[in-house]
Amino acid sequence: MPGFIKTYRDEPFLEAGEPYDRFHAWIDLRIRVNWKPGVTYTGKRAVSLEKGELECSLADHAQRWGWSRQKVARFLKFLEHAGLIVITKSSPAGTRIMITHPEEWIR
Repeated sequence: MPGFIKTYRDEPFLEAGEPYDRFHAWIDLRIRVNWKPGVTYTGKRAVSLEKGELECSLADHAQRWGWSRQKVARFLKFLEHAGLIVITKSSPAGTRIMITHPEEWIR
């Protein structure tokens, strides 16, 4: 069934405290990416991000989703292999993730 659903960026079901499944982790990524180009702060540095990008460490994702860092890394590789994301930079400070085709769902 084609189509889309709208959801708010502050979706209360994503803050319930339970470990996420893969679907909710994917929705969380899509909610957390920039909806327009801008600057965000990670740690003590300013990071310039384009529409559809997010920079966050694996440890931050792991804590947010209730997963291990290894499980987060495997999930991101799965999404990258499926063509849903592109990992454009990975460093100890963070992993930059770009959602492919953000114009289709970010308004």
